[in-house]
Amino acid sequence: MTAGLILLVLALHGTVTDATGRPLPGATITVKDTDRFAVTDEAGEFDLDAAPGARLIVALPGFATREVTVSNASPLVPLIVVLQVAAAGATVVVRAPAAPPSVESRMTLTPLDVVRTPGAQGDLMRALETMPGVSRIDEGAGLFVRGGDVSEVLVLLDGVVVSHPYRYETPTGGFRGAVDPFLTQGASFTTGGFGAQYGNAMSAVVDLTGLDRPRVKRLTATAGFAGVSLGGALPAGEHGGFRIAVNRTTPSLLFAVNPSPRAYDLLPGGWDASGAAYVDSASAGSFRVTAIAQRDHVGVELEKDSFVGFLHSGTRHTLIAGRWERALGRNWRAAAAVGSDVYDNLTDIGVLDVDERDTHHSGRIAIAGQRSRWSLRAGADGDVSHAGVTGSVPARGGDFGGVAGRSGFDVRVRDRRTGAYADTSWTAGRFVPELGVRVDGFQRAGRTTVDPRAGLRVDLSARQHLRFAWGEYHQAPAARYYDAERGAAALDVMSATHYVAGYEAGSLAGRTFLRLEAYAKRYRALPVQSETAGYDSTGYGSAAGADVFARGTWKRISLRGNVSLLHAERRWTSFDQRDRFPLPGGTWTPDFAIPFSWQIVAGVPLPRGWSAGAAWRTAAGRPFTPAAGSIATANGYEPVWGAINSERMPRYERLDLSLSWVRVTRGRMITFFTSLDNALGRSNVFEYAYSSDYTTRRPVVTAHPRSLYVGCSFSTQGDRP
Repeated sequence: MTAGLILLVLALHGTVTDATGRPLPGATITVKDTDRFAVTDEAGEFDLDAAPGARLIVALPGFATREVTVSNASPLVPLIVVLQVAAAGATVVVRAPAAPPSVESRMTLTPLDVVRTPGAQGDLMRALETMPGVSRIDEGAGLFVRGGDVSEVLVLLDGVVVSHPYRYETPTGGFRGAVDPFLTQGASFTTGGFGAQYGNAMSAVVDLTGLDRPRVKRLTATAGFAGVSLGGALPAGEHGGFRIAVNRTTPSLLFAVNPSPRAYDLLPGGWDASGAAYVDSASAGSFRVTAIAQRDHVGVELEKDSFVGFLHSGTRHTLIAGRWERALGRNWRAAAAVGSDVYDNLTDIGVLDVDERDTHHSGRIAIAGQRSRWSLRAGADGDVSHAGVTGSVPARGGDFGGVAGRSGFDVRVRDRRTGAYADTSWTAGRFVPELGVRVDGFQRAGRTTVDPRAGLRVDLSARQHLRFAWGEYHQAPAARYYDAERGAAALDVMSATHYVAGYEAGSLAGRTFLRLEAYAKRYRALPVQSETAGYDSTGYGSAAGADVFARGTWKRISLRGNVSLLHAERRWTSFDQRDRFPLPGGTWTPDFAIPFSWQIVAGVPLPRGWSAGAAWRTAAGRPFTPAAGSIATANGYEPVWGAINSERMPRYERLDLSLSWVRVTRGRMITFFTSLDNALGRSNVFEYAYSSDYTTRRPVVTAHPRSLYVGCSFSTQGDRP
């Protein structure tokens, strides 16, 4: 009798790891339909009382939740639970027998990956900059992918378009991403040849998925050199829940520890708040609404050409995204999303003084499923945008001193796009072909486009694959090209053709992975300045290159490295460079054409919960246009420019180091983290400034040649309701 009672409950010991065998601290293990739970420690281990046959729910943000059954085995045999990276993106992944393998080539990043990337400063966009195919042209976080401009990357949160995905926004992106990675399960990143479900993008897609409904109460507080934050999660019964987070930027300490060679009359600062509400219904499906509000400001000295002055910027940004998802039988699912991105910005520097307001509403609906060896997907999406930019700008792009005069600027653009798509893939032995098509209607351009897309995966063996992709892509030009003073009255829709061929060995979730990809892109109908029409759509260009990505994870170290090669040419004018240079015939090298970049990232787990990381990066310098002389005018000297982007900055190089410590006890987790960015203090040059008469030039130093950051986070978890 006594022995029988003892067997009713096991003192279970187990370990939670990712697919590479790396322990996962902070994972929650809950005995289903009870209030008993445990949290893994820094070694990924846990102890929990559970009866044989009990169901355990194992969850960790960024990973797919898993349900396991306690067996009748001896309690001396530890339970090992392996969590897979959560599928991210608007695409619904349906698990069923004989599902065709993925044709699309994607990279995934979890929030843990972002934090563990040295030099990323815990920022999603900066972490994505370390991916193969992404060129870095300045100190910002803008994503320039495979010879494409930063504006050619589509960013989605739960299927809603994030039209302003950067904070402290600039024409080359911004200094940080607008979405906190810990508000998401992770990111899916495609750098070319993506499927028909994505429209209005010519280079890449960043697809973010919000966190699932909270199962337990959680409170987290974080403090560091740059700010403080407080967040919490609260279940509401068995079918609802809430999340909330507030962050306040306090940069005084950061700049005191890391003095900047640049002058600031207003340190970069601000705040952001986010919240999410959840409702799960067995009959109606799952609902999630996420809201983000951000405010930031900065006043920093800027050197451009021969101008030296302060740039002042203040931004208000609000994003709301709602998503619904429901199963339709065993093998089909439907999903819908709707939301808005509202952005306000006041910027002044020299003669430039503009007030911008941009409102972007978007939505999509999709159905996906499979039958036998066929996978089917179809849906519709659309955008409604209202852009207004008023004020004054330099008559010549970049001439903030106004030597060539100033011009009024007035953009009031309303545009609408509607699209629909369908694609299918199937398994035919070693071959998995995919065919798709999307149709988009662009209201302002008065065009309807039809984009066929195709992909093929060839399984050489269980762990080796070939991938091929081809597709047509279209995107509307930016609203700022339609300036009523000197802009275009009408422009065609921009277009690009992608060709991709690649080889893979291993898997992203496995211990080793290798990917080699070659690509070519052809651009048409790009905006280029015109003496008669402001801008016209006669621009064109091309990009070709290769990316290599390799990763290996072992017990004592994890390594990943990538190499990117690129050749790009364009005949194209960015909206902020109007009349900056005299245009030659044919094409020229664009600002973001970086012919080579190398990178190695290492992570080393250390005893007692410590972990160290290092990242070394090097790349060719950014191209620039040299001043060949100057002409004296009544307002100062006007430069005489040489051939566009005919010279390059010095080679870029940087070493970043990181160290973190995690301690988990009795549902409480303490995390300490520190990083030393640009540890060798290398003065990377992204810009040259000139004397007033353009006879001499000097490099513009980086804002932070070497930067130390320290922070600490405390998280506590309550009982499951």
